[in-house]
Amino acid sequence: MKISYLSVLALLLCMPLLNAQHVFPAEVSKAEFLGRSRPLKDIPALPAGKRKEKLRRLFPKEVPNFTFNRPMPAPFADVAEPRNGDPLAGAGALRNPLHTVEPDTVWEGIGRNLAGVLPPDPVGDASPSHFLQMTNSSGGAYLRAYDKEGAILLEMPNLNSLWAEFNAQGNGDPIVLWDPLAERWLITERTSLFSGNDLLLVAISETSDPLGAWLAYRFQAQEFPDYPKYAVWHNAYIVTTNETGDDIPVYALEKEAMLAGSEEVEIYRLGIPKFGEGSDFQVATPVDFDGVNP
Repeated sequence: MKISYLSVLALLLCMPLLNAQHVFPAEVSKAEFLGRSRPLKDIPALPAGKRKEKLRRLFPKEVPNFTFNRPMPAPFADVAEPRNGDPLAGAGALRNPLHTVEPDTVWEGIGRNLAGVLPPDPVGDASPSHFLQMTNSSGGAYLRAYDKEGAILLEMPNLNSLWAEFNAQGNGDPIVLWDPLAERWLITERTSLFSGNDLLLVAISETSDPLGAWLAYRFQAQEFPDYPKYAVWHNAYIVTTNETGDDIPVYALEKEAMLAGSEEVEIYRLGIPKFGEGSDFQVATPVDFDGVNP
């Protein structure tokens, strides 16, 4: 199935008007199908200790800022916005003064002491029956699956336990999304900056059960795909990255083919012109939705 450009164009229309002299036509490539994994609950967890110690010797424990980033002034409380609470939350309370939303359950997720690396980049999403959390870890990404009462159903301190099924290796910047339209899970991370391969690894759960088998893919970016962000659309998975090329990339992954485990998955890449010379960090974050789509 060919992907409509409407979803990607919607992203572009959300951007301010840019220099119309720069035209970046869509490019089409193909993802590499890595295969179908064993059920996640049956995959032995890789030992993280030796790899963690090796990484501590080779690289600093705390991920440094890039040289062009300005350090965050301290103390953070004096400069963080919004101050005095979230103004949108306050406006909602004024509209519905008798309606107070409280969480049904609260539990401890993956902590800094478990992940062992900074920044942890925590992400998570919920389905009707599960909650999945991921963070950076010394071995790539840390994955936990919970039921809706907070009980841990699966713990994978090193997501390379999954990627090793396909002779692949991830290195962090994890994303987990529940696709409510297809009733499937998506998990992903990038490869290492030092590997020489500008790759993103993407896995789709075969069913709505995250403890079951997964369908794995990888695709090539033009530059190192830093800060990858994903969004669920009806006909595509949208990916944005921070790359050092001449444009801001937007990728559309052929969703129906990925859900079917097809070996023929097309990827459409469109470029957004960059905002001049002011910043080397330029990325267009895609729009996702949760719950019932109105």
